[in-house]
Amino acid sequence: MQNLICRALIFLALFFSISDQAMALEEIEHGTQELNGPQFDPLGGLAESVASVEVYEHQPGVAPTSEPVARLQQTASGTTEHRKMGSSPLDTDSSTLVRNYDTDGLLVQEYTVDTLGIKQQRKAFLYDGHGRIQQVTNYQRQDAVESALVFLYAEDLLGEVAVYEADGRPRWRRVYEYPEEHVVRWSLLHADGRLQQAGEFIYDEASVLQEHRSLDENTMLTERRVFEYDNENRAVTISTFDADKELIEKYSFVYDSAGNLLRRVIEDGNGHPVSVTQYRYTYDEHGSWIRVDTFLVEARRERPFQVRQNVLTRDINYDSSN
Repeated sequence: MQNLICRALIFLALFFSISDQAMALEEIEHGTQELNGPQFDPLGGLAESVASVEVYEHQPGVAPTSEPVARLQQTASGTTEHRKMGSSPLDTDSSTLVRNYDTDGLLVQEYTVDTLGIKQQRKAFLYDGHGRIQQVTNYQRQDAVESALVFLYAEDLLGEVAVYEADGRPRWRRVYEYPEEHVVRWSLLHADGRLQQAGEFIYDEASVLQEHRSLDENTMLTERRVFEYDNENRAVTISTFDADKELIEKYSFVYDSAGNLLRRVIEDGNGHPVSVTQYRYTYDEHGSWIRVDTFLVEARRERPFQVRQNVLTRDINYDSSN
């Protein structure tokens, strides 16, 4: 059952926007992937041997620079730095995101450093004896506590997430329940316990997510997301319907034989493409990708299609056995 809720949270974080009040979903997804920092690359794949990742991008009419706009570098001390490059026209506010990990590879703090060397936007992470995230504390510039996100567990499953103000007052709570087999239900509650919104994740007997239902404060259905998969359990469509069963939006995915995403299409309720993203991979002699070219085509209202190209590269260090 623990895998069910992790899958649910990752699906939401990857494919759909998350409101400020529903920030717990984003934080938990952060806890299931980013908190294992050195073990994962930016695309979510295992990457213990990845030494650095560089990101390049440019827009129509802007010549691509030879310098990356960002670099993820893993240092010998275990610190991972995500540095944004100020030389890019897409990023004039240069800053550095520093993440510190303990000897078990768990993220213990992250903070940004501006161009003057001033530390800002610090977060500290605490864990229990099982390596599960217990608390995420947000600090202001002078290390004054801004808010704290607290994770509570029951029977080794995530049962509740609460956000507290700096003075310790609860802001809101998100509670997870398992009312029946193959169902995970979440409820977002005001500080006084009133229901704000809720939802249900529905799985099949193989624990594959089939549907997510969104409910309002009166537990009335407001939206449904239906997932369809290929024979390899890869999502091929994600369709969103309103309460009247009218299609609102549809995501479609195409993969290559290795399971890498080749194409993502977003359509509106009338079947018109809103966004088309294509991915092109370059592999090394070991069959590992070392470069991903991303081509994004968007259509907004009467404006013509715009194309933006992103390039992600990575260096892989192989040991003698490889």
